[in-house]
Amino acid sequence: MKYNDGTEIERLKIDQTTGDLGQRFFGLSQDLVRVHGLWRSGGQSYHDKLLRIRIDSDDPKATAFFKSYKEILKPRFQQIDIWITAHEIEIIGSGSVCGAGVSPAPMQARRPHHNTAN
Repeated sequence: MKYNDGTEIERLKIDQTTGDLGQRFFGLSQDLVRVHGLWRSGGQSYHDKLLRIRIDSDDPKATAFFKSYKEILKPRFQQIDIWITAHEIEIIGSGSVCGAGVSPAPMQARRPHHNTAN
């Protein structure tokens, strides 16, 4: 993972983020597939390599937490914005619906979006 200027993101920052989220939500999943992206801002092109973390939670306070936590992540990863998305999920065979499959995108996300680490 790299900052927008191309320098390597310190592993400690990634570990700190997954630790924070794992403690707050009692677990998480990290995609092993790396997502590559291209975006433009202010006339400049950026190439992303994203790390996605997924958290399944029915915590009604999850959205408020991520709105606040996003403001910690932006300077930590030197980002203009971090996309965090939320999606309702149904657990097949159990009849359960989880109100927030929350996915924050701390590692190289750039714009607003509700989900666990894209």
